[in-house]
Amino acid sequence: GRIANLVRYRVSSGINAEYGVLENSDCEVVYQLVFANNRNISHAAGEFLHKKLLTEDLEEVLKEHRAQRHTRKIREPHIILKELLRFFLENEVSEHGAYMVDSLWETVEVLRDWKSMTELLLSDELGELGLNDEEEGALIEIMSCAIKRAAGEDPPPGRGKPRQRELNTKERRQLEADKNSLTKHFIAELPELLSKFSTDEQKIVSLVEIPQYFHLEVYVEHRLNKFLELLLKYMHNIVMKHSDSDVLRNCAFTYRYFINNELSIQTTAAVAFRQLIDELVTSFQSKISEVLESEAISEQSECRLLVDMKRLYAFYQAHDVTDLADIEKDVSAIITKANQHQMKDDITATAVMLMQVILSWALYRTNPNEPSKTELKKLRKSVVQLVQQCDELIQFGAPNVQKEAFITVCDMLIIFAPQLKQNPTYSSLIVVPDKSVQIRLRDYVITTVFAEEEPQQFQDDEDEEAKTEVLIEKRRVLASFGKLIAYNIIEMRLAASIFAQYVKSYQDYGDIVKHIMSKARELNRTKCMRTQLLSLEQLFEELRDQNEGRIDRSSEEWTKIKDLAHRFALMAGVDNYKSRQAVVTFHREGIIYCLLRNGPPDGNPPSNIVFFDILAETTFKLMDIDKKGPKGLLAFLEEQLMREGEIPEDEIEWGPLRTYKTALVGSMQEPYAYYAQPMKRKMMGASPMPDVKRSRDADYMVDNWQTPGGSGNYVQ
Repeated sequence: GRIANLVRYRVSSGINAEYGVLENSDCEVVYQLVFANNRNISHAAGEFLHKKLLTEDLEEVLKEHRAQRHTRKIREPHIILKELLRFFLENEVSEHGAYMVDSLWETVEVLRDWKSMTELLLSDELGELGLNDEEEGALIEIMSCAIKRAAGEDPPPGRGKPRQRELNTKERRQLEADKNSLTKHFIAELPELLSKFSTDEQKIVSLVEIPQYFHLEVYVEHRLNKFLELLLKYMHNIVMKHSDSDVLRNCAFTYRYFINNELSIQTTAAVAFRQLIDELVTSFQSKISEVLESEAISEQSECRLLVDMKRLYAFYQAHDVTDLADIEKDVSAIITKANQHQMKDDITATAVMLMQVILSWALYRTNPNEPSKTELKKLRKSVVQLVQQCDELIQFGAPNVQKEAFITVCDMLIIFAPQLKQNPTYSSLIVVPDKSVQIRLRDYVITTVFAEEEPQQFQDDEDEEAKTEVLIEKRRVLASFGKLIAYNIIEMRLAASIFAQYVKSYQDYGDIVKHIMSKARELNRTKCMRTQLLSLEQLFEELRDQNEGRIDRSSEEWTKIKDLAHRFALMAGVDNYKSRQAVVTFHREGIIYCLLRNGPPDGNPPSNIVFFDILAETTFKLMDIDKKGPKGLLAFLEEQLMREGEIPEDEIEWGPLRTYKTALVGSMQEPYAYYAQPMKRKMMGASPMPDVKRSRDADYMVDNWQTPGGSGNYVQ
């Protein structure tokens, strides 16, 4: 666009701003492009920001600084970093630091100046350049993103695909040099940073993740064990001070990074880790007996137990600590008591998550060649018990408990799914949900994800973040159910209510619903189209019930159902031969549904006759040979109509039937036209177009389809 061209022109020409190429207001617009998804534009904007904001605009300030010899502790990189922080905070995009760092990485050298960053964070003698609390948090965020980039992490989402090729020699050397540089610096400085910000969870969450990008060999080569011991000491203190899940998870994975290596420092890290887990387990067990045995539990005891469980859950996610923390019975007892409504909701939700990882590690520990029958029997009993307990919590628990119980059931059904039959010794562990459980899982998704929200639930701007969090959780629930469909764990027909929401909820969940339908089609095209037909029937009956048995064929709601049918047909793919049987089945069963009666013909059209309008939207996917002929759909339709007797040609009520017939006859091509080109290709020895190309075309058609004579994209 215009701004992108201005960016390229401004950067490449090097013309000074006073010459009038861009006004200050234009510059501000260009600066914003460092957060754009387009990689080329964002990098061009980053180069522009570096030349204009961080060089030209700071020239006078830097000259004045050079003239003041007494400010030796303030260096030029400090001033540049301070200006960069001002820009970052003024744009209020604190969650997008990785995008800014990616845009500026090639041009702004201070992003690799670890010394200047830590001096700004630790020094109290920088005068006006000293940082306030907000600036400290922003600098830690930028520094953390820069460390990840220096360690070779892939660009942020939207800025290009993850690296798929191997690095050449020059790139490997540069990556090694960058990692060695950051490691040597932060080995000595990170303990001091952890000590200063140990109580601030927003800052510490990024700091405790930094060691995961170290070259651990530096500890050994330079004999820096004293700094490792100091780091582990501060990590221990942070775990015991905090209950935030992100802080605890980052700590757990940092411990794992230190332990999972063959260097001599592994012993030091393992000893510190064992001491930490022992302390956590001792604290947990001292409180669990009081909670389980007492009828009246103090709020303070519940809060302490919850914190201990959160800490154990975080470390169970990263480590198999069963040998150090055998707490399965205690956690199961908590869930049992929760089903009796005698446990705090947060404790119940955490116990459910904790039990899932405990059982997952139990499966991982089993010997695949000669598993113990006793262990397998015990594991299956525990898994079945957890699924049953979660099923009860889904029905009767509080909302946050219901959500975690639902996700736990979905995950357990996937982990202990029929694919375990690949190893016959694991066959006894397979858990198959009965029909009632499957229905409850489906109903939970419908009521939780697609339920109409109160219009005043999120009105203020300050609630926008909360609204986003709610949407993320709903998408998580929908994705968990989608995996059950994708792995063929529950009946595909139960997804009909989900498919029906594709157009209505396109903006928030369209990508997930579309992916579920794609996976369902891969499993079985015919079943998938039957499920789509069922979803259309459900929408049709729902609309008819809302209008007291009548359908207004000119209404917006009816048009949306027809649009959905058209999109379903497009999703069948561009290769009509692969989807031929599925499409024919869709129409045959649709015809039967349209002519369905509760009694003998009485001269009036069937109650579902209007559904022929929906079927007419999908006739373009039929091949001519499947429309005509003794076994074609026209013959099948006439056979079904024989039960209706003589049908008046001019009655409006039978209009949808005539519409469908016209769609079948009017869309026919020359006889056998569909076969002409494929036969010719086969004779010439050519192969059909690659499936990848076809799927892309189909996706484009689905996302960009418009109704004849106007736009069909009423959902943006």
